[in-house]
Amino acid sequence: MNNPFLNGPRSKKPITLVGLYLGIVASLLQSSSTSVILPIAALEIGGQDIYPLCNVIGNLLICAMPVYGFFCAKNPGYKRPLICFSFLVGAIVLFTRAISQSMVFIVAMTFFYSLFSAGIYVVGFSMIRDLFEGKQAGFYLGLVGTFMSVGMLLGPVVNGALIDLVGWRAVCHIIWVLMVIAGLLLFFGVKVKPSEAKHLGNPNMKFDALGAVFLVLFLTGLLLPLSFGNSYIPYGTPLNYALLALAAVSLVVLVVDLVKKKGDAIIPTTVLKDKNTLILSFGSFFLTFSSMAIFFFLSSYILYVMGGTALQASLASAAMSVLGVVIGPMLGRHIGKTGNARGLMIVGTIARIAITVAFIFLLSPTTPLWVVIVLMLLAGFYNSQQSVTFSTAPQIQIPAELRAQGNSVIQFAQNLGSSAGMLVYTIIIGMGLQEGFPIALWVAVGAAVLVLIASFFLKPLPAAAEGKG
Repeated sequence: MNNPFLNGPRSKKPITLVGLYLGIVASLLQSSSTSVILPIAALEIGGQDIYPLCNVIGNLLICAMPVYGFFCAKNPGYKRPLICFSFLVGAIVLFTRAISQSMVFIVAMTFFYSLFSAGIYVVGFSMIRDLFEGKQAGFYLGLVGTFMSVGMLLGPVVNGALIDLVGWRAVCHIIWVLMVIAGLLLFFGVKVKPSEAKHLGNPNMKFDALGAVFLVLFLTGLLLPLSFGNSYIPYGTPLNYALLALAAVSLVVLVVDLVKKKGDAIIPTTVLKDKNTLILSFGSFFLTFSSMAIFFFLSSYILYVMGGTALQASLASAAMSVLGVVIGPMLGRHIGKTGNARGLMIVGTIARIAITVAFIFLLSPTTPLWVVIVLMLLAGFYNSQQSVTFSTAPQIQIPAELRAQGNSVIQFAQNLGSSAGMLVYTIIIGMGLQEGFPIALWVAVGAAVLVLIASFFLKPLPAAAEGKG
């Protein structure tokens, strides 16, 4: 079958790759700066009581991931316009944040930021697979993990220095400009018109608008009252009950919709009949859920239990990204060469369990900082394994005809795992950071054990099922 992506001009492919990698770095710079920029902005323009809403509001539109998966499956020629649109939206959100005089406006605009994330994780990764054969695609998809690590490593240091030197608004301006440049590179990269790629898609697919609406309503009704039950939307109040009721009703409608529409549903249940898609979705959810314990709460432990400084907490967080800068392409190439992420997932998950258990037994108020940093350097292996696996394996181990929607479900599960982890660990640590953190780590170990068991069932695709698209 003729593949216009694979046969695209060689001179244009590096332009597309650079655009994607720059977008990834911009995304990580943004996410690593938010926890610093928003409280500083609130001190300047007001809104100290509402700025934490951004962390939840920004996840409510993650239904964009299966929506993007639908359009990519319908016609792969839609990918370039979709990702360019996504990068434009991300730039607008950061630009309005930079000039805003109202925290309410910043919170409201953050709702649309998930469109940018969906562009990278659903459309961007699949574009790399479109442009290259399996082994070569594995290498370039592995570089995704490298650039994620670069963004996570540089973000806290660079953003902190820039905020001190030129202010929080200037940092937002720098990031949105990077997003625009990335979008322009993608626009001028490999161009395949929808008419040229029509034969690679499924033009008869129908969009599930009802499912999309009730998915957003379900997430809104669930995340808001659980995230802010101790603050903005107190447990036991009419508003808290009303939102939970909205979530319950929306879930019922959503389940009925999924059962009725199956492959045409907003979350296509037919793709989960593919064993690899099901396992990768399961692993994506629970590994991300597991990651949230150390990723978000170790810094607080260093600051408030160990009595460390902000610099020490930042160094510990940054240490987790060091190894990924080097090993990302090697891990990606391994998946591309073997056609199977099973071995990597098993080794990475065992390492995750061992290191998390080490934290449980070694971490205390008197633990030397160097012990924490060494453990975080070692954790960089499983952190890179997770990034590379879920950017590469869906493109290598899902049949071509299911790849776009299967990948969107996997990435959706990853974002849902992040939200679920934050909710669960926040509740656990609410009993006290010193007492709750070890319990949260044991929960993280349990989630990783589930993934370890599931990983053994991943299988490489038969050559005939790999496809070219």
